[in-house]
Amino acid sequence: MALHQRGAVAAGRKRTIRANGGPGRTRDPVQLGVHGALHRALALRALALRPEARRAVDALHGELGRAGLLRPPARLRAARALLACVPLTVAAGLLVSWAPRGRGGGYGGVSPVATLVVALLPVLLAAALLRLPPATRAARQLLARLRERHPLPAHRREVTDGRLVQLYVALYGDPALAMFLPRFSRDGGLLDRPREADENRPPPEPGGRTGHAAP
Repeated sequence: MALHQRGAVAAGRKRTIRANGGPGRTRDPVQLGVHGALHRALALRALALRPEARRAVDALHGELGRAGLLRPPARLRAARALLACVPLTVAAGLLVSWAPRGRGGGYGGVSPVATLVVALLPVLLAAALLRLPPATRAARQLLARLRERHPLPAHRREVTDGRLVQLYVALYGDPALAMFLPRFSRDGGLLDRPREADENRPPPEPGGRTGHAAP
């Protein structure tokens, strides 16, 4: 967004983003990382996976985590570890349940049903960890306060300060992009993400206004 405002990036062919000169006078690591990743025109998803952009975004996530606004990525590692334990738990339970009792003969121990129940526990715990939103409660409260203080304008002509445009995009996501940068966001593929994956989308307002404006 800020790079495009300075003319450092532009929409490429087939819904891609391309570099359009140097990054300009900025020391922002995310902007520098994104611009440095644009050795050629890239789609948004491919750009997000480039090492230069990924490192800058990960560093920003770390700062937000230390500020208490994002949950640490350790929850994802814990969820993966729990899921990795499921095959071992099932295998161990089946071995115990099918093991011979000894002199009395026969098989016994843990029943297959009990083994299945025990194996489901890590799955349930992992699902609970994965369902936690990345943003903390403090972050959601801060976002709500900022949106209340800075409601999305009805039309882009109401805003002439480029820094305010960046603020609205940060607060409202796609609706603000579509309002203030309709051509760049459309031709650059910035609005191609699944709508249900955008957690930065404000709820519809009374009367059907969602923040979108005609290009």
